[in-house]
Amino acid sequence: MSIILDESQQQIAAGSTRQLEAQFNPEHLKTLLETRGAFDERFWTTCKEQGWTTIGIPEEYGGIGMGPLELGLIAEACGSVVCGAPFLTASFGAAQAILAFADEDIKQEWLPKLASGEIIGTVAFAEGRDFIPETPTVRFADGRITGKKPAVSGGARADIAVVLASGGQGPILCVASLGTIERPALPTFDNSRNAADLDFNDTPAIVLAAAGDAREAALEVLRRQAVITAFEQVGGAQRCLDMEREYATTRRAFGQVLAAFQSIKHRIAENYILTEMARANAMDAAASFGTIDFPRAVAAARLSSIDAYDTVVRDAMQTQGGMGATWESDLHLHQRRSRTLAIEQGNMMFWEDRLVEELVRQAERGPVEQPVTQSDTMSDVESFRMTARTWLEFQVAEFGREAQRGKSEQEILAMGRRYMTAKHEAGYGGIDWPVEFGGQGLGHLKKLAFDEEEMKYGFPTAFFGISLGQPLPILIRYRSDEWAREKARKALRGEEIWCQLFSEPSGGSDLAGLRTRAVQDEETGDWIINGQKLWTSWAQYSEYGIIVVRTDPNVVKHKGLTYFWLDMRTPGITVKPVKLAVGDCHVNEVFFDDVRIPDSQRMGAIGGGFGVAMETLMIERYQATDPTGFGPPLELLLEQAQNGTLNGKALIEDRRVRERLARACTVQSALTAIHKRALQALSAGLEPGPEGAVHKLVSVRARQKLSEFAVDLQGPAGQLHPDIHVSAKETWQQSWLASPIGRIAGGADEMLLNTIAERILGLPQDHRPDKGVPFNQIPT
Repeated sequence: MSIILDESQQQIAAGSTRQLEAQFNPEHLKTLLETRGAFDERFWTTCKEQGWTTIGIPEEYGGIGMGPLELGLIAEACGSVVCGAPFLTASFGAAQAILAFADEDIKQEWLPKLASGEIIGTVAFAEGRDFIPETPTVRFADGRITGKKPAVSGGARADIAVVLASGGQGPILCVASLGTIERPALPTFDNSRNAADLDFNDTPAIVLAAAGDAREAALEVLRRQAVITAFEQVGGAQRCLDMEREYATTRRAFGQVLAAFQSIKHRIAENYILTEMARANAMDAAASFGTIDFPRAVAAARLSSIDAYDTVVRDAMQTQGGMGATWESDLHLHQRRSRTLAIEQGNMMFWEDRLVEELVRQAERGPVEQPVTQSDTMSDVESFRMTARTWLEFQVAEFGREAQRGKSEQEILAMGRRYMTAKHEAGYGGIDWPVEFGGQGLGHLKKLAFDEEEMKYGFPTAFFGISLGQPLPILIRYRSDEWAREKARKALRGEEIWCQLFSEPSGGSDLAGLRTRAVQDEETGDWIINGQKLWTSWAQYSEYGIIVVRTDPNVVKHKGLTYFWLDMRTPGITVKPVKLAVGDCHVNEVFFDDVRIPDSQRMGAIGGGFGVAMETLMIERYQATDPTGFGPPLELLLEQAQNGTLNGKALIEDRRVRERLARACTVQSALTAIHKRALQALSAGLEPGPEGAVHKLVSVRARQKLSEFAVDLQGPAGQLHPDIHVSAKETWQQSWLASPIGRIAGGADEMLLNTIAERILGLPQDHRPDKGVPFNQIPT
């Protein structure tokens, strides 16, 4: 199922938002908060009139079908305005329990009434701190139940409840009418949720016979409810983010708006990331409904939505200062709601346990992948993926990780060249390049599909990534002669490598701050280059390179740059490998001493180099990603937790380990969903949003923290690191050592947060003392 909204879903989202924004205001909710067991009649009337109560119930029972995504979009709108009732989610849960587990006569009796809104339903599973108790204290015997269910959401007003009780042979699910039972409304910090104790005393109840394992059935009901609640939390988090952003861009302190302070700007950007990850997980959970992946997706959605809503409202109150903690402010409404929703349908610890259980089940059953077959219904891209996967699997023996083990870097490079040749001959080199330059003339989606499959096997392609990713694509934009076509074909086959000479000691993220000079010889027109480049990947193996140099220091720094290609064998070029902390030397210093190149090697106008450089960096609209941040798979940590012990118990039984596993899976699930959304946008002819920046920032940062934890779990053995040449995907030690490089390369965290804050959220740019100043007047 798509996680990009279709037209009808967009209309549902927009329509419900308009309806609720027009009808509800915070003062109405504040009145409800001061009334124990408050019932928001206005909201329930809206639910019925808009037909929201019919969603998720089949037409034969008075509903309109649809599913959790459509109801979730409405719940997101409800969360935004903090609607004062839990009945939409609670009634949905009751209806889903009856639909999934009741006999036909019970469905016919109750579902039409729930669909029309004639009655309100709720679920009553929890007791004490157990959201699904092993032995419920509520007892079922002879068609009646006795006992108490505490703090049931919506319990003070609901007409029926689906109850988890103990029967003669173990737990059972049953449905009971609440008309005559004692159910005192409870004072809570969010009275609008209508919570009450349900005190059953020989109350008639009907068993939902199809439930089988009643506790598993109850968990399935909670899962379906949790999807809707996740959307509600996303709506609340988004509203708090909007309030925080608005306040920070209007409130002034120390002569500037709060958003001009980088600490506040970055905090808002971090909250944007949390909200987007929660939204992605909620959408993924709704899209996974009815599949084998639904339990994992729901648990991830529940955890990320709790974290997002709690964090964003807390930070928004901090940004607003004292005003954020007043009754007048609307933020305390979200503060109350965020904590209430964090408890309903299971708290963080409950869903962490569920997620770890699901990870264990997935590991036991192994990956579930589509067979490599062609199908009339399979998309063209997926057909391409399956064919490519078959070819790649045949290459593993000759070129995969095991084939490289124990070999020197030069031997692996030679192997990589052979692999690139084989890849090109098989029709997988330059998939989205023009045919005349040796490519296949296929679309970007097919390239992404191939890249995603290829990265699974660890083929020796790292030497060629920069070369084919940016220098060659920009070259063939500016040159179309036979020489350029020949260079493109050789690069695709791994016969030649190009490097990118951008960064310098004084100009990394600040590309326009570079100081390498090029002066034109007036007689010949040649350019003489002097200076130094730094962090140049694989320059020691490169035959060619692209370079940006300063040709006019008398103008503002962005306008004095010019762009060239050059032969790395030109006299005056010296390459010196830089040994990194991890032990390898794939980056280099490159020195230029009176290096002379002809003007024919210039790309673009004199002084137009910054624009060409930006064009170069933007060539790949979206790249294949790895939710692990190119570190070890989560299954490696799961295996370690299952096989290792601490104080005589399996590590996986330790609450701290389970929490780390669950949180890591939640992050990776969100990144996978964000990537999926980007691919679907590309497939629909749309431009991806900020997915690339979010993915890079979150994935490598999470990998670093998880690697530290995984090394720590190994005890004294964690310090062992016998082979510095293994991939970062193979051991936690290598992943941990290499992770700082991943966080810095392509833009440090702070640069990416600035990008998100300024370009996506519209927050003020940082103060730039060099702005508008000629380069030669900028202090060094």
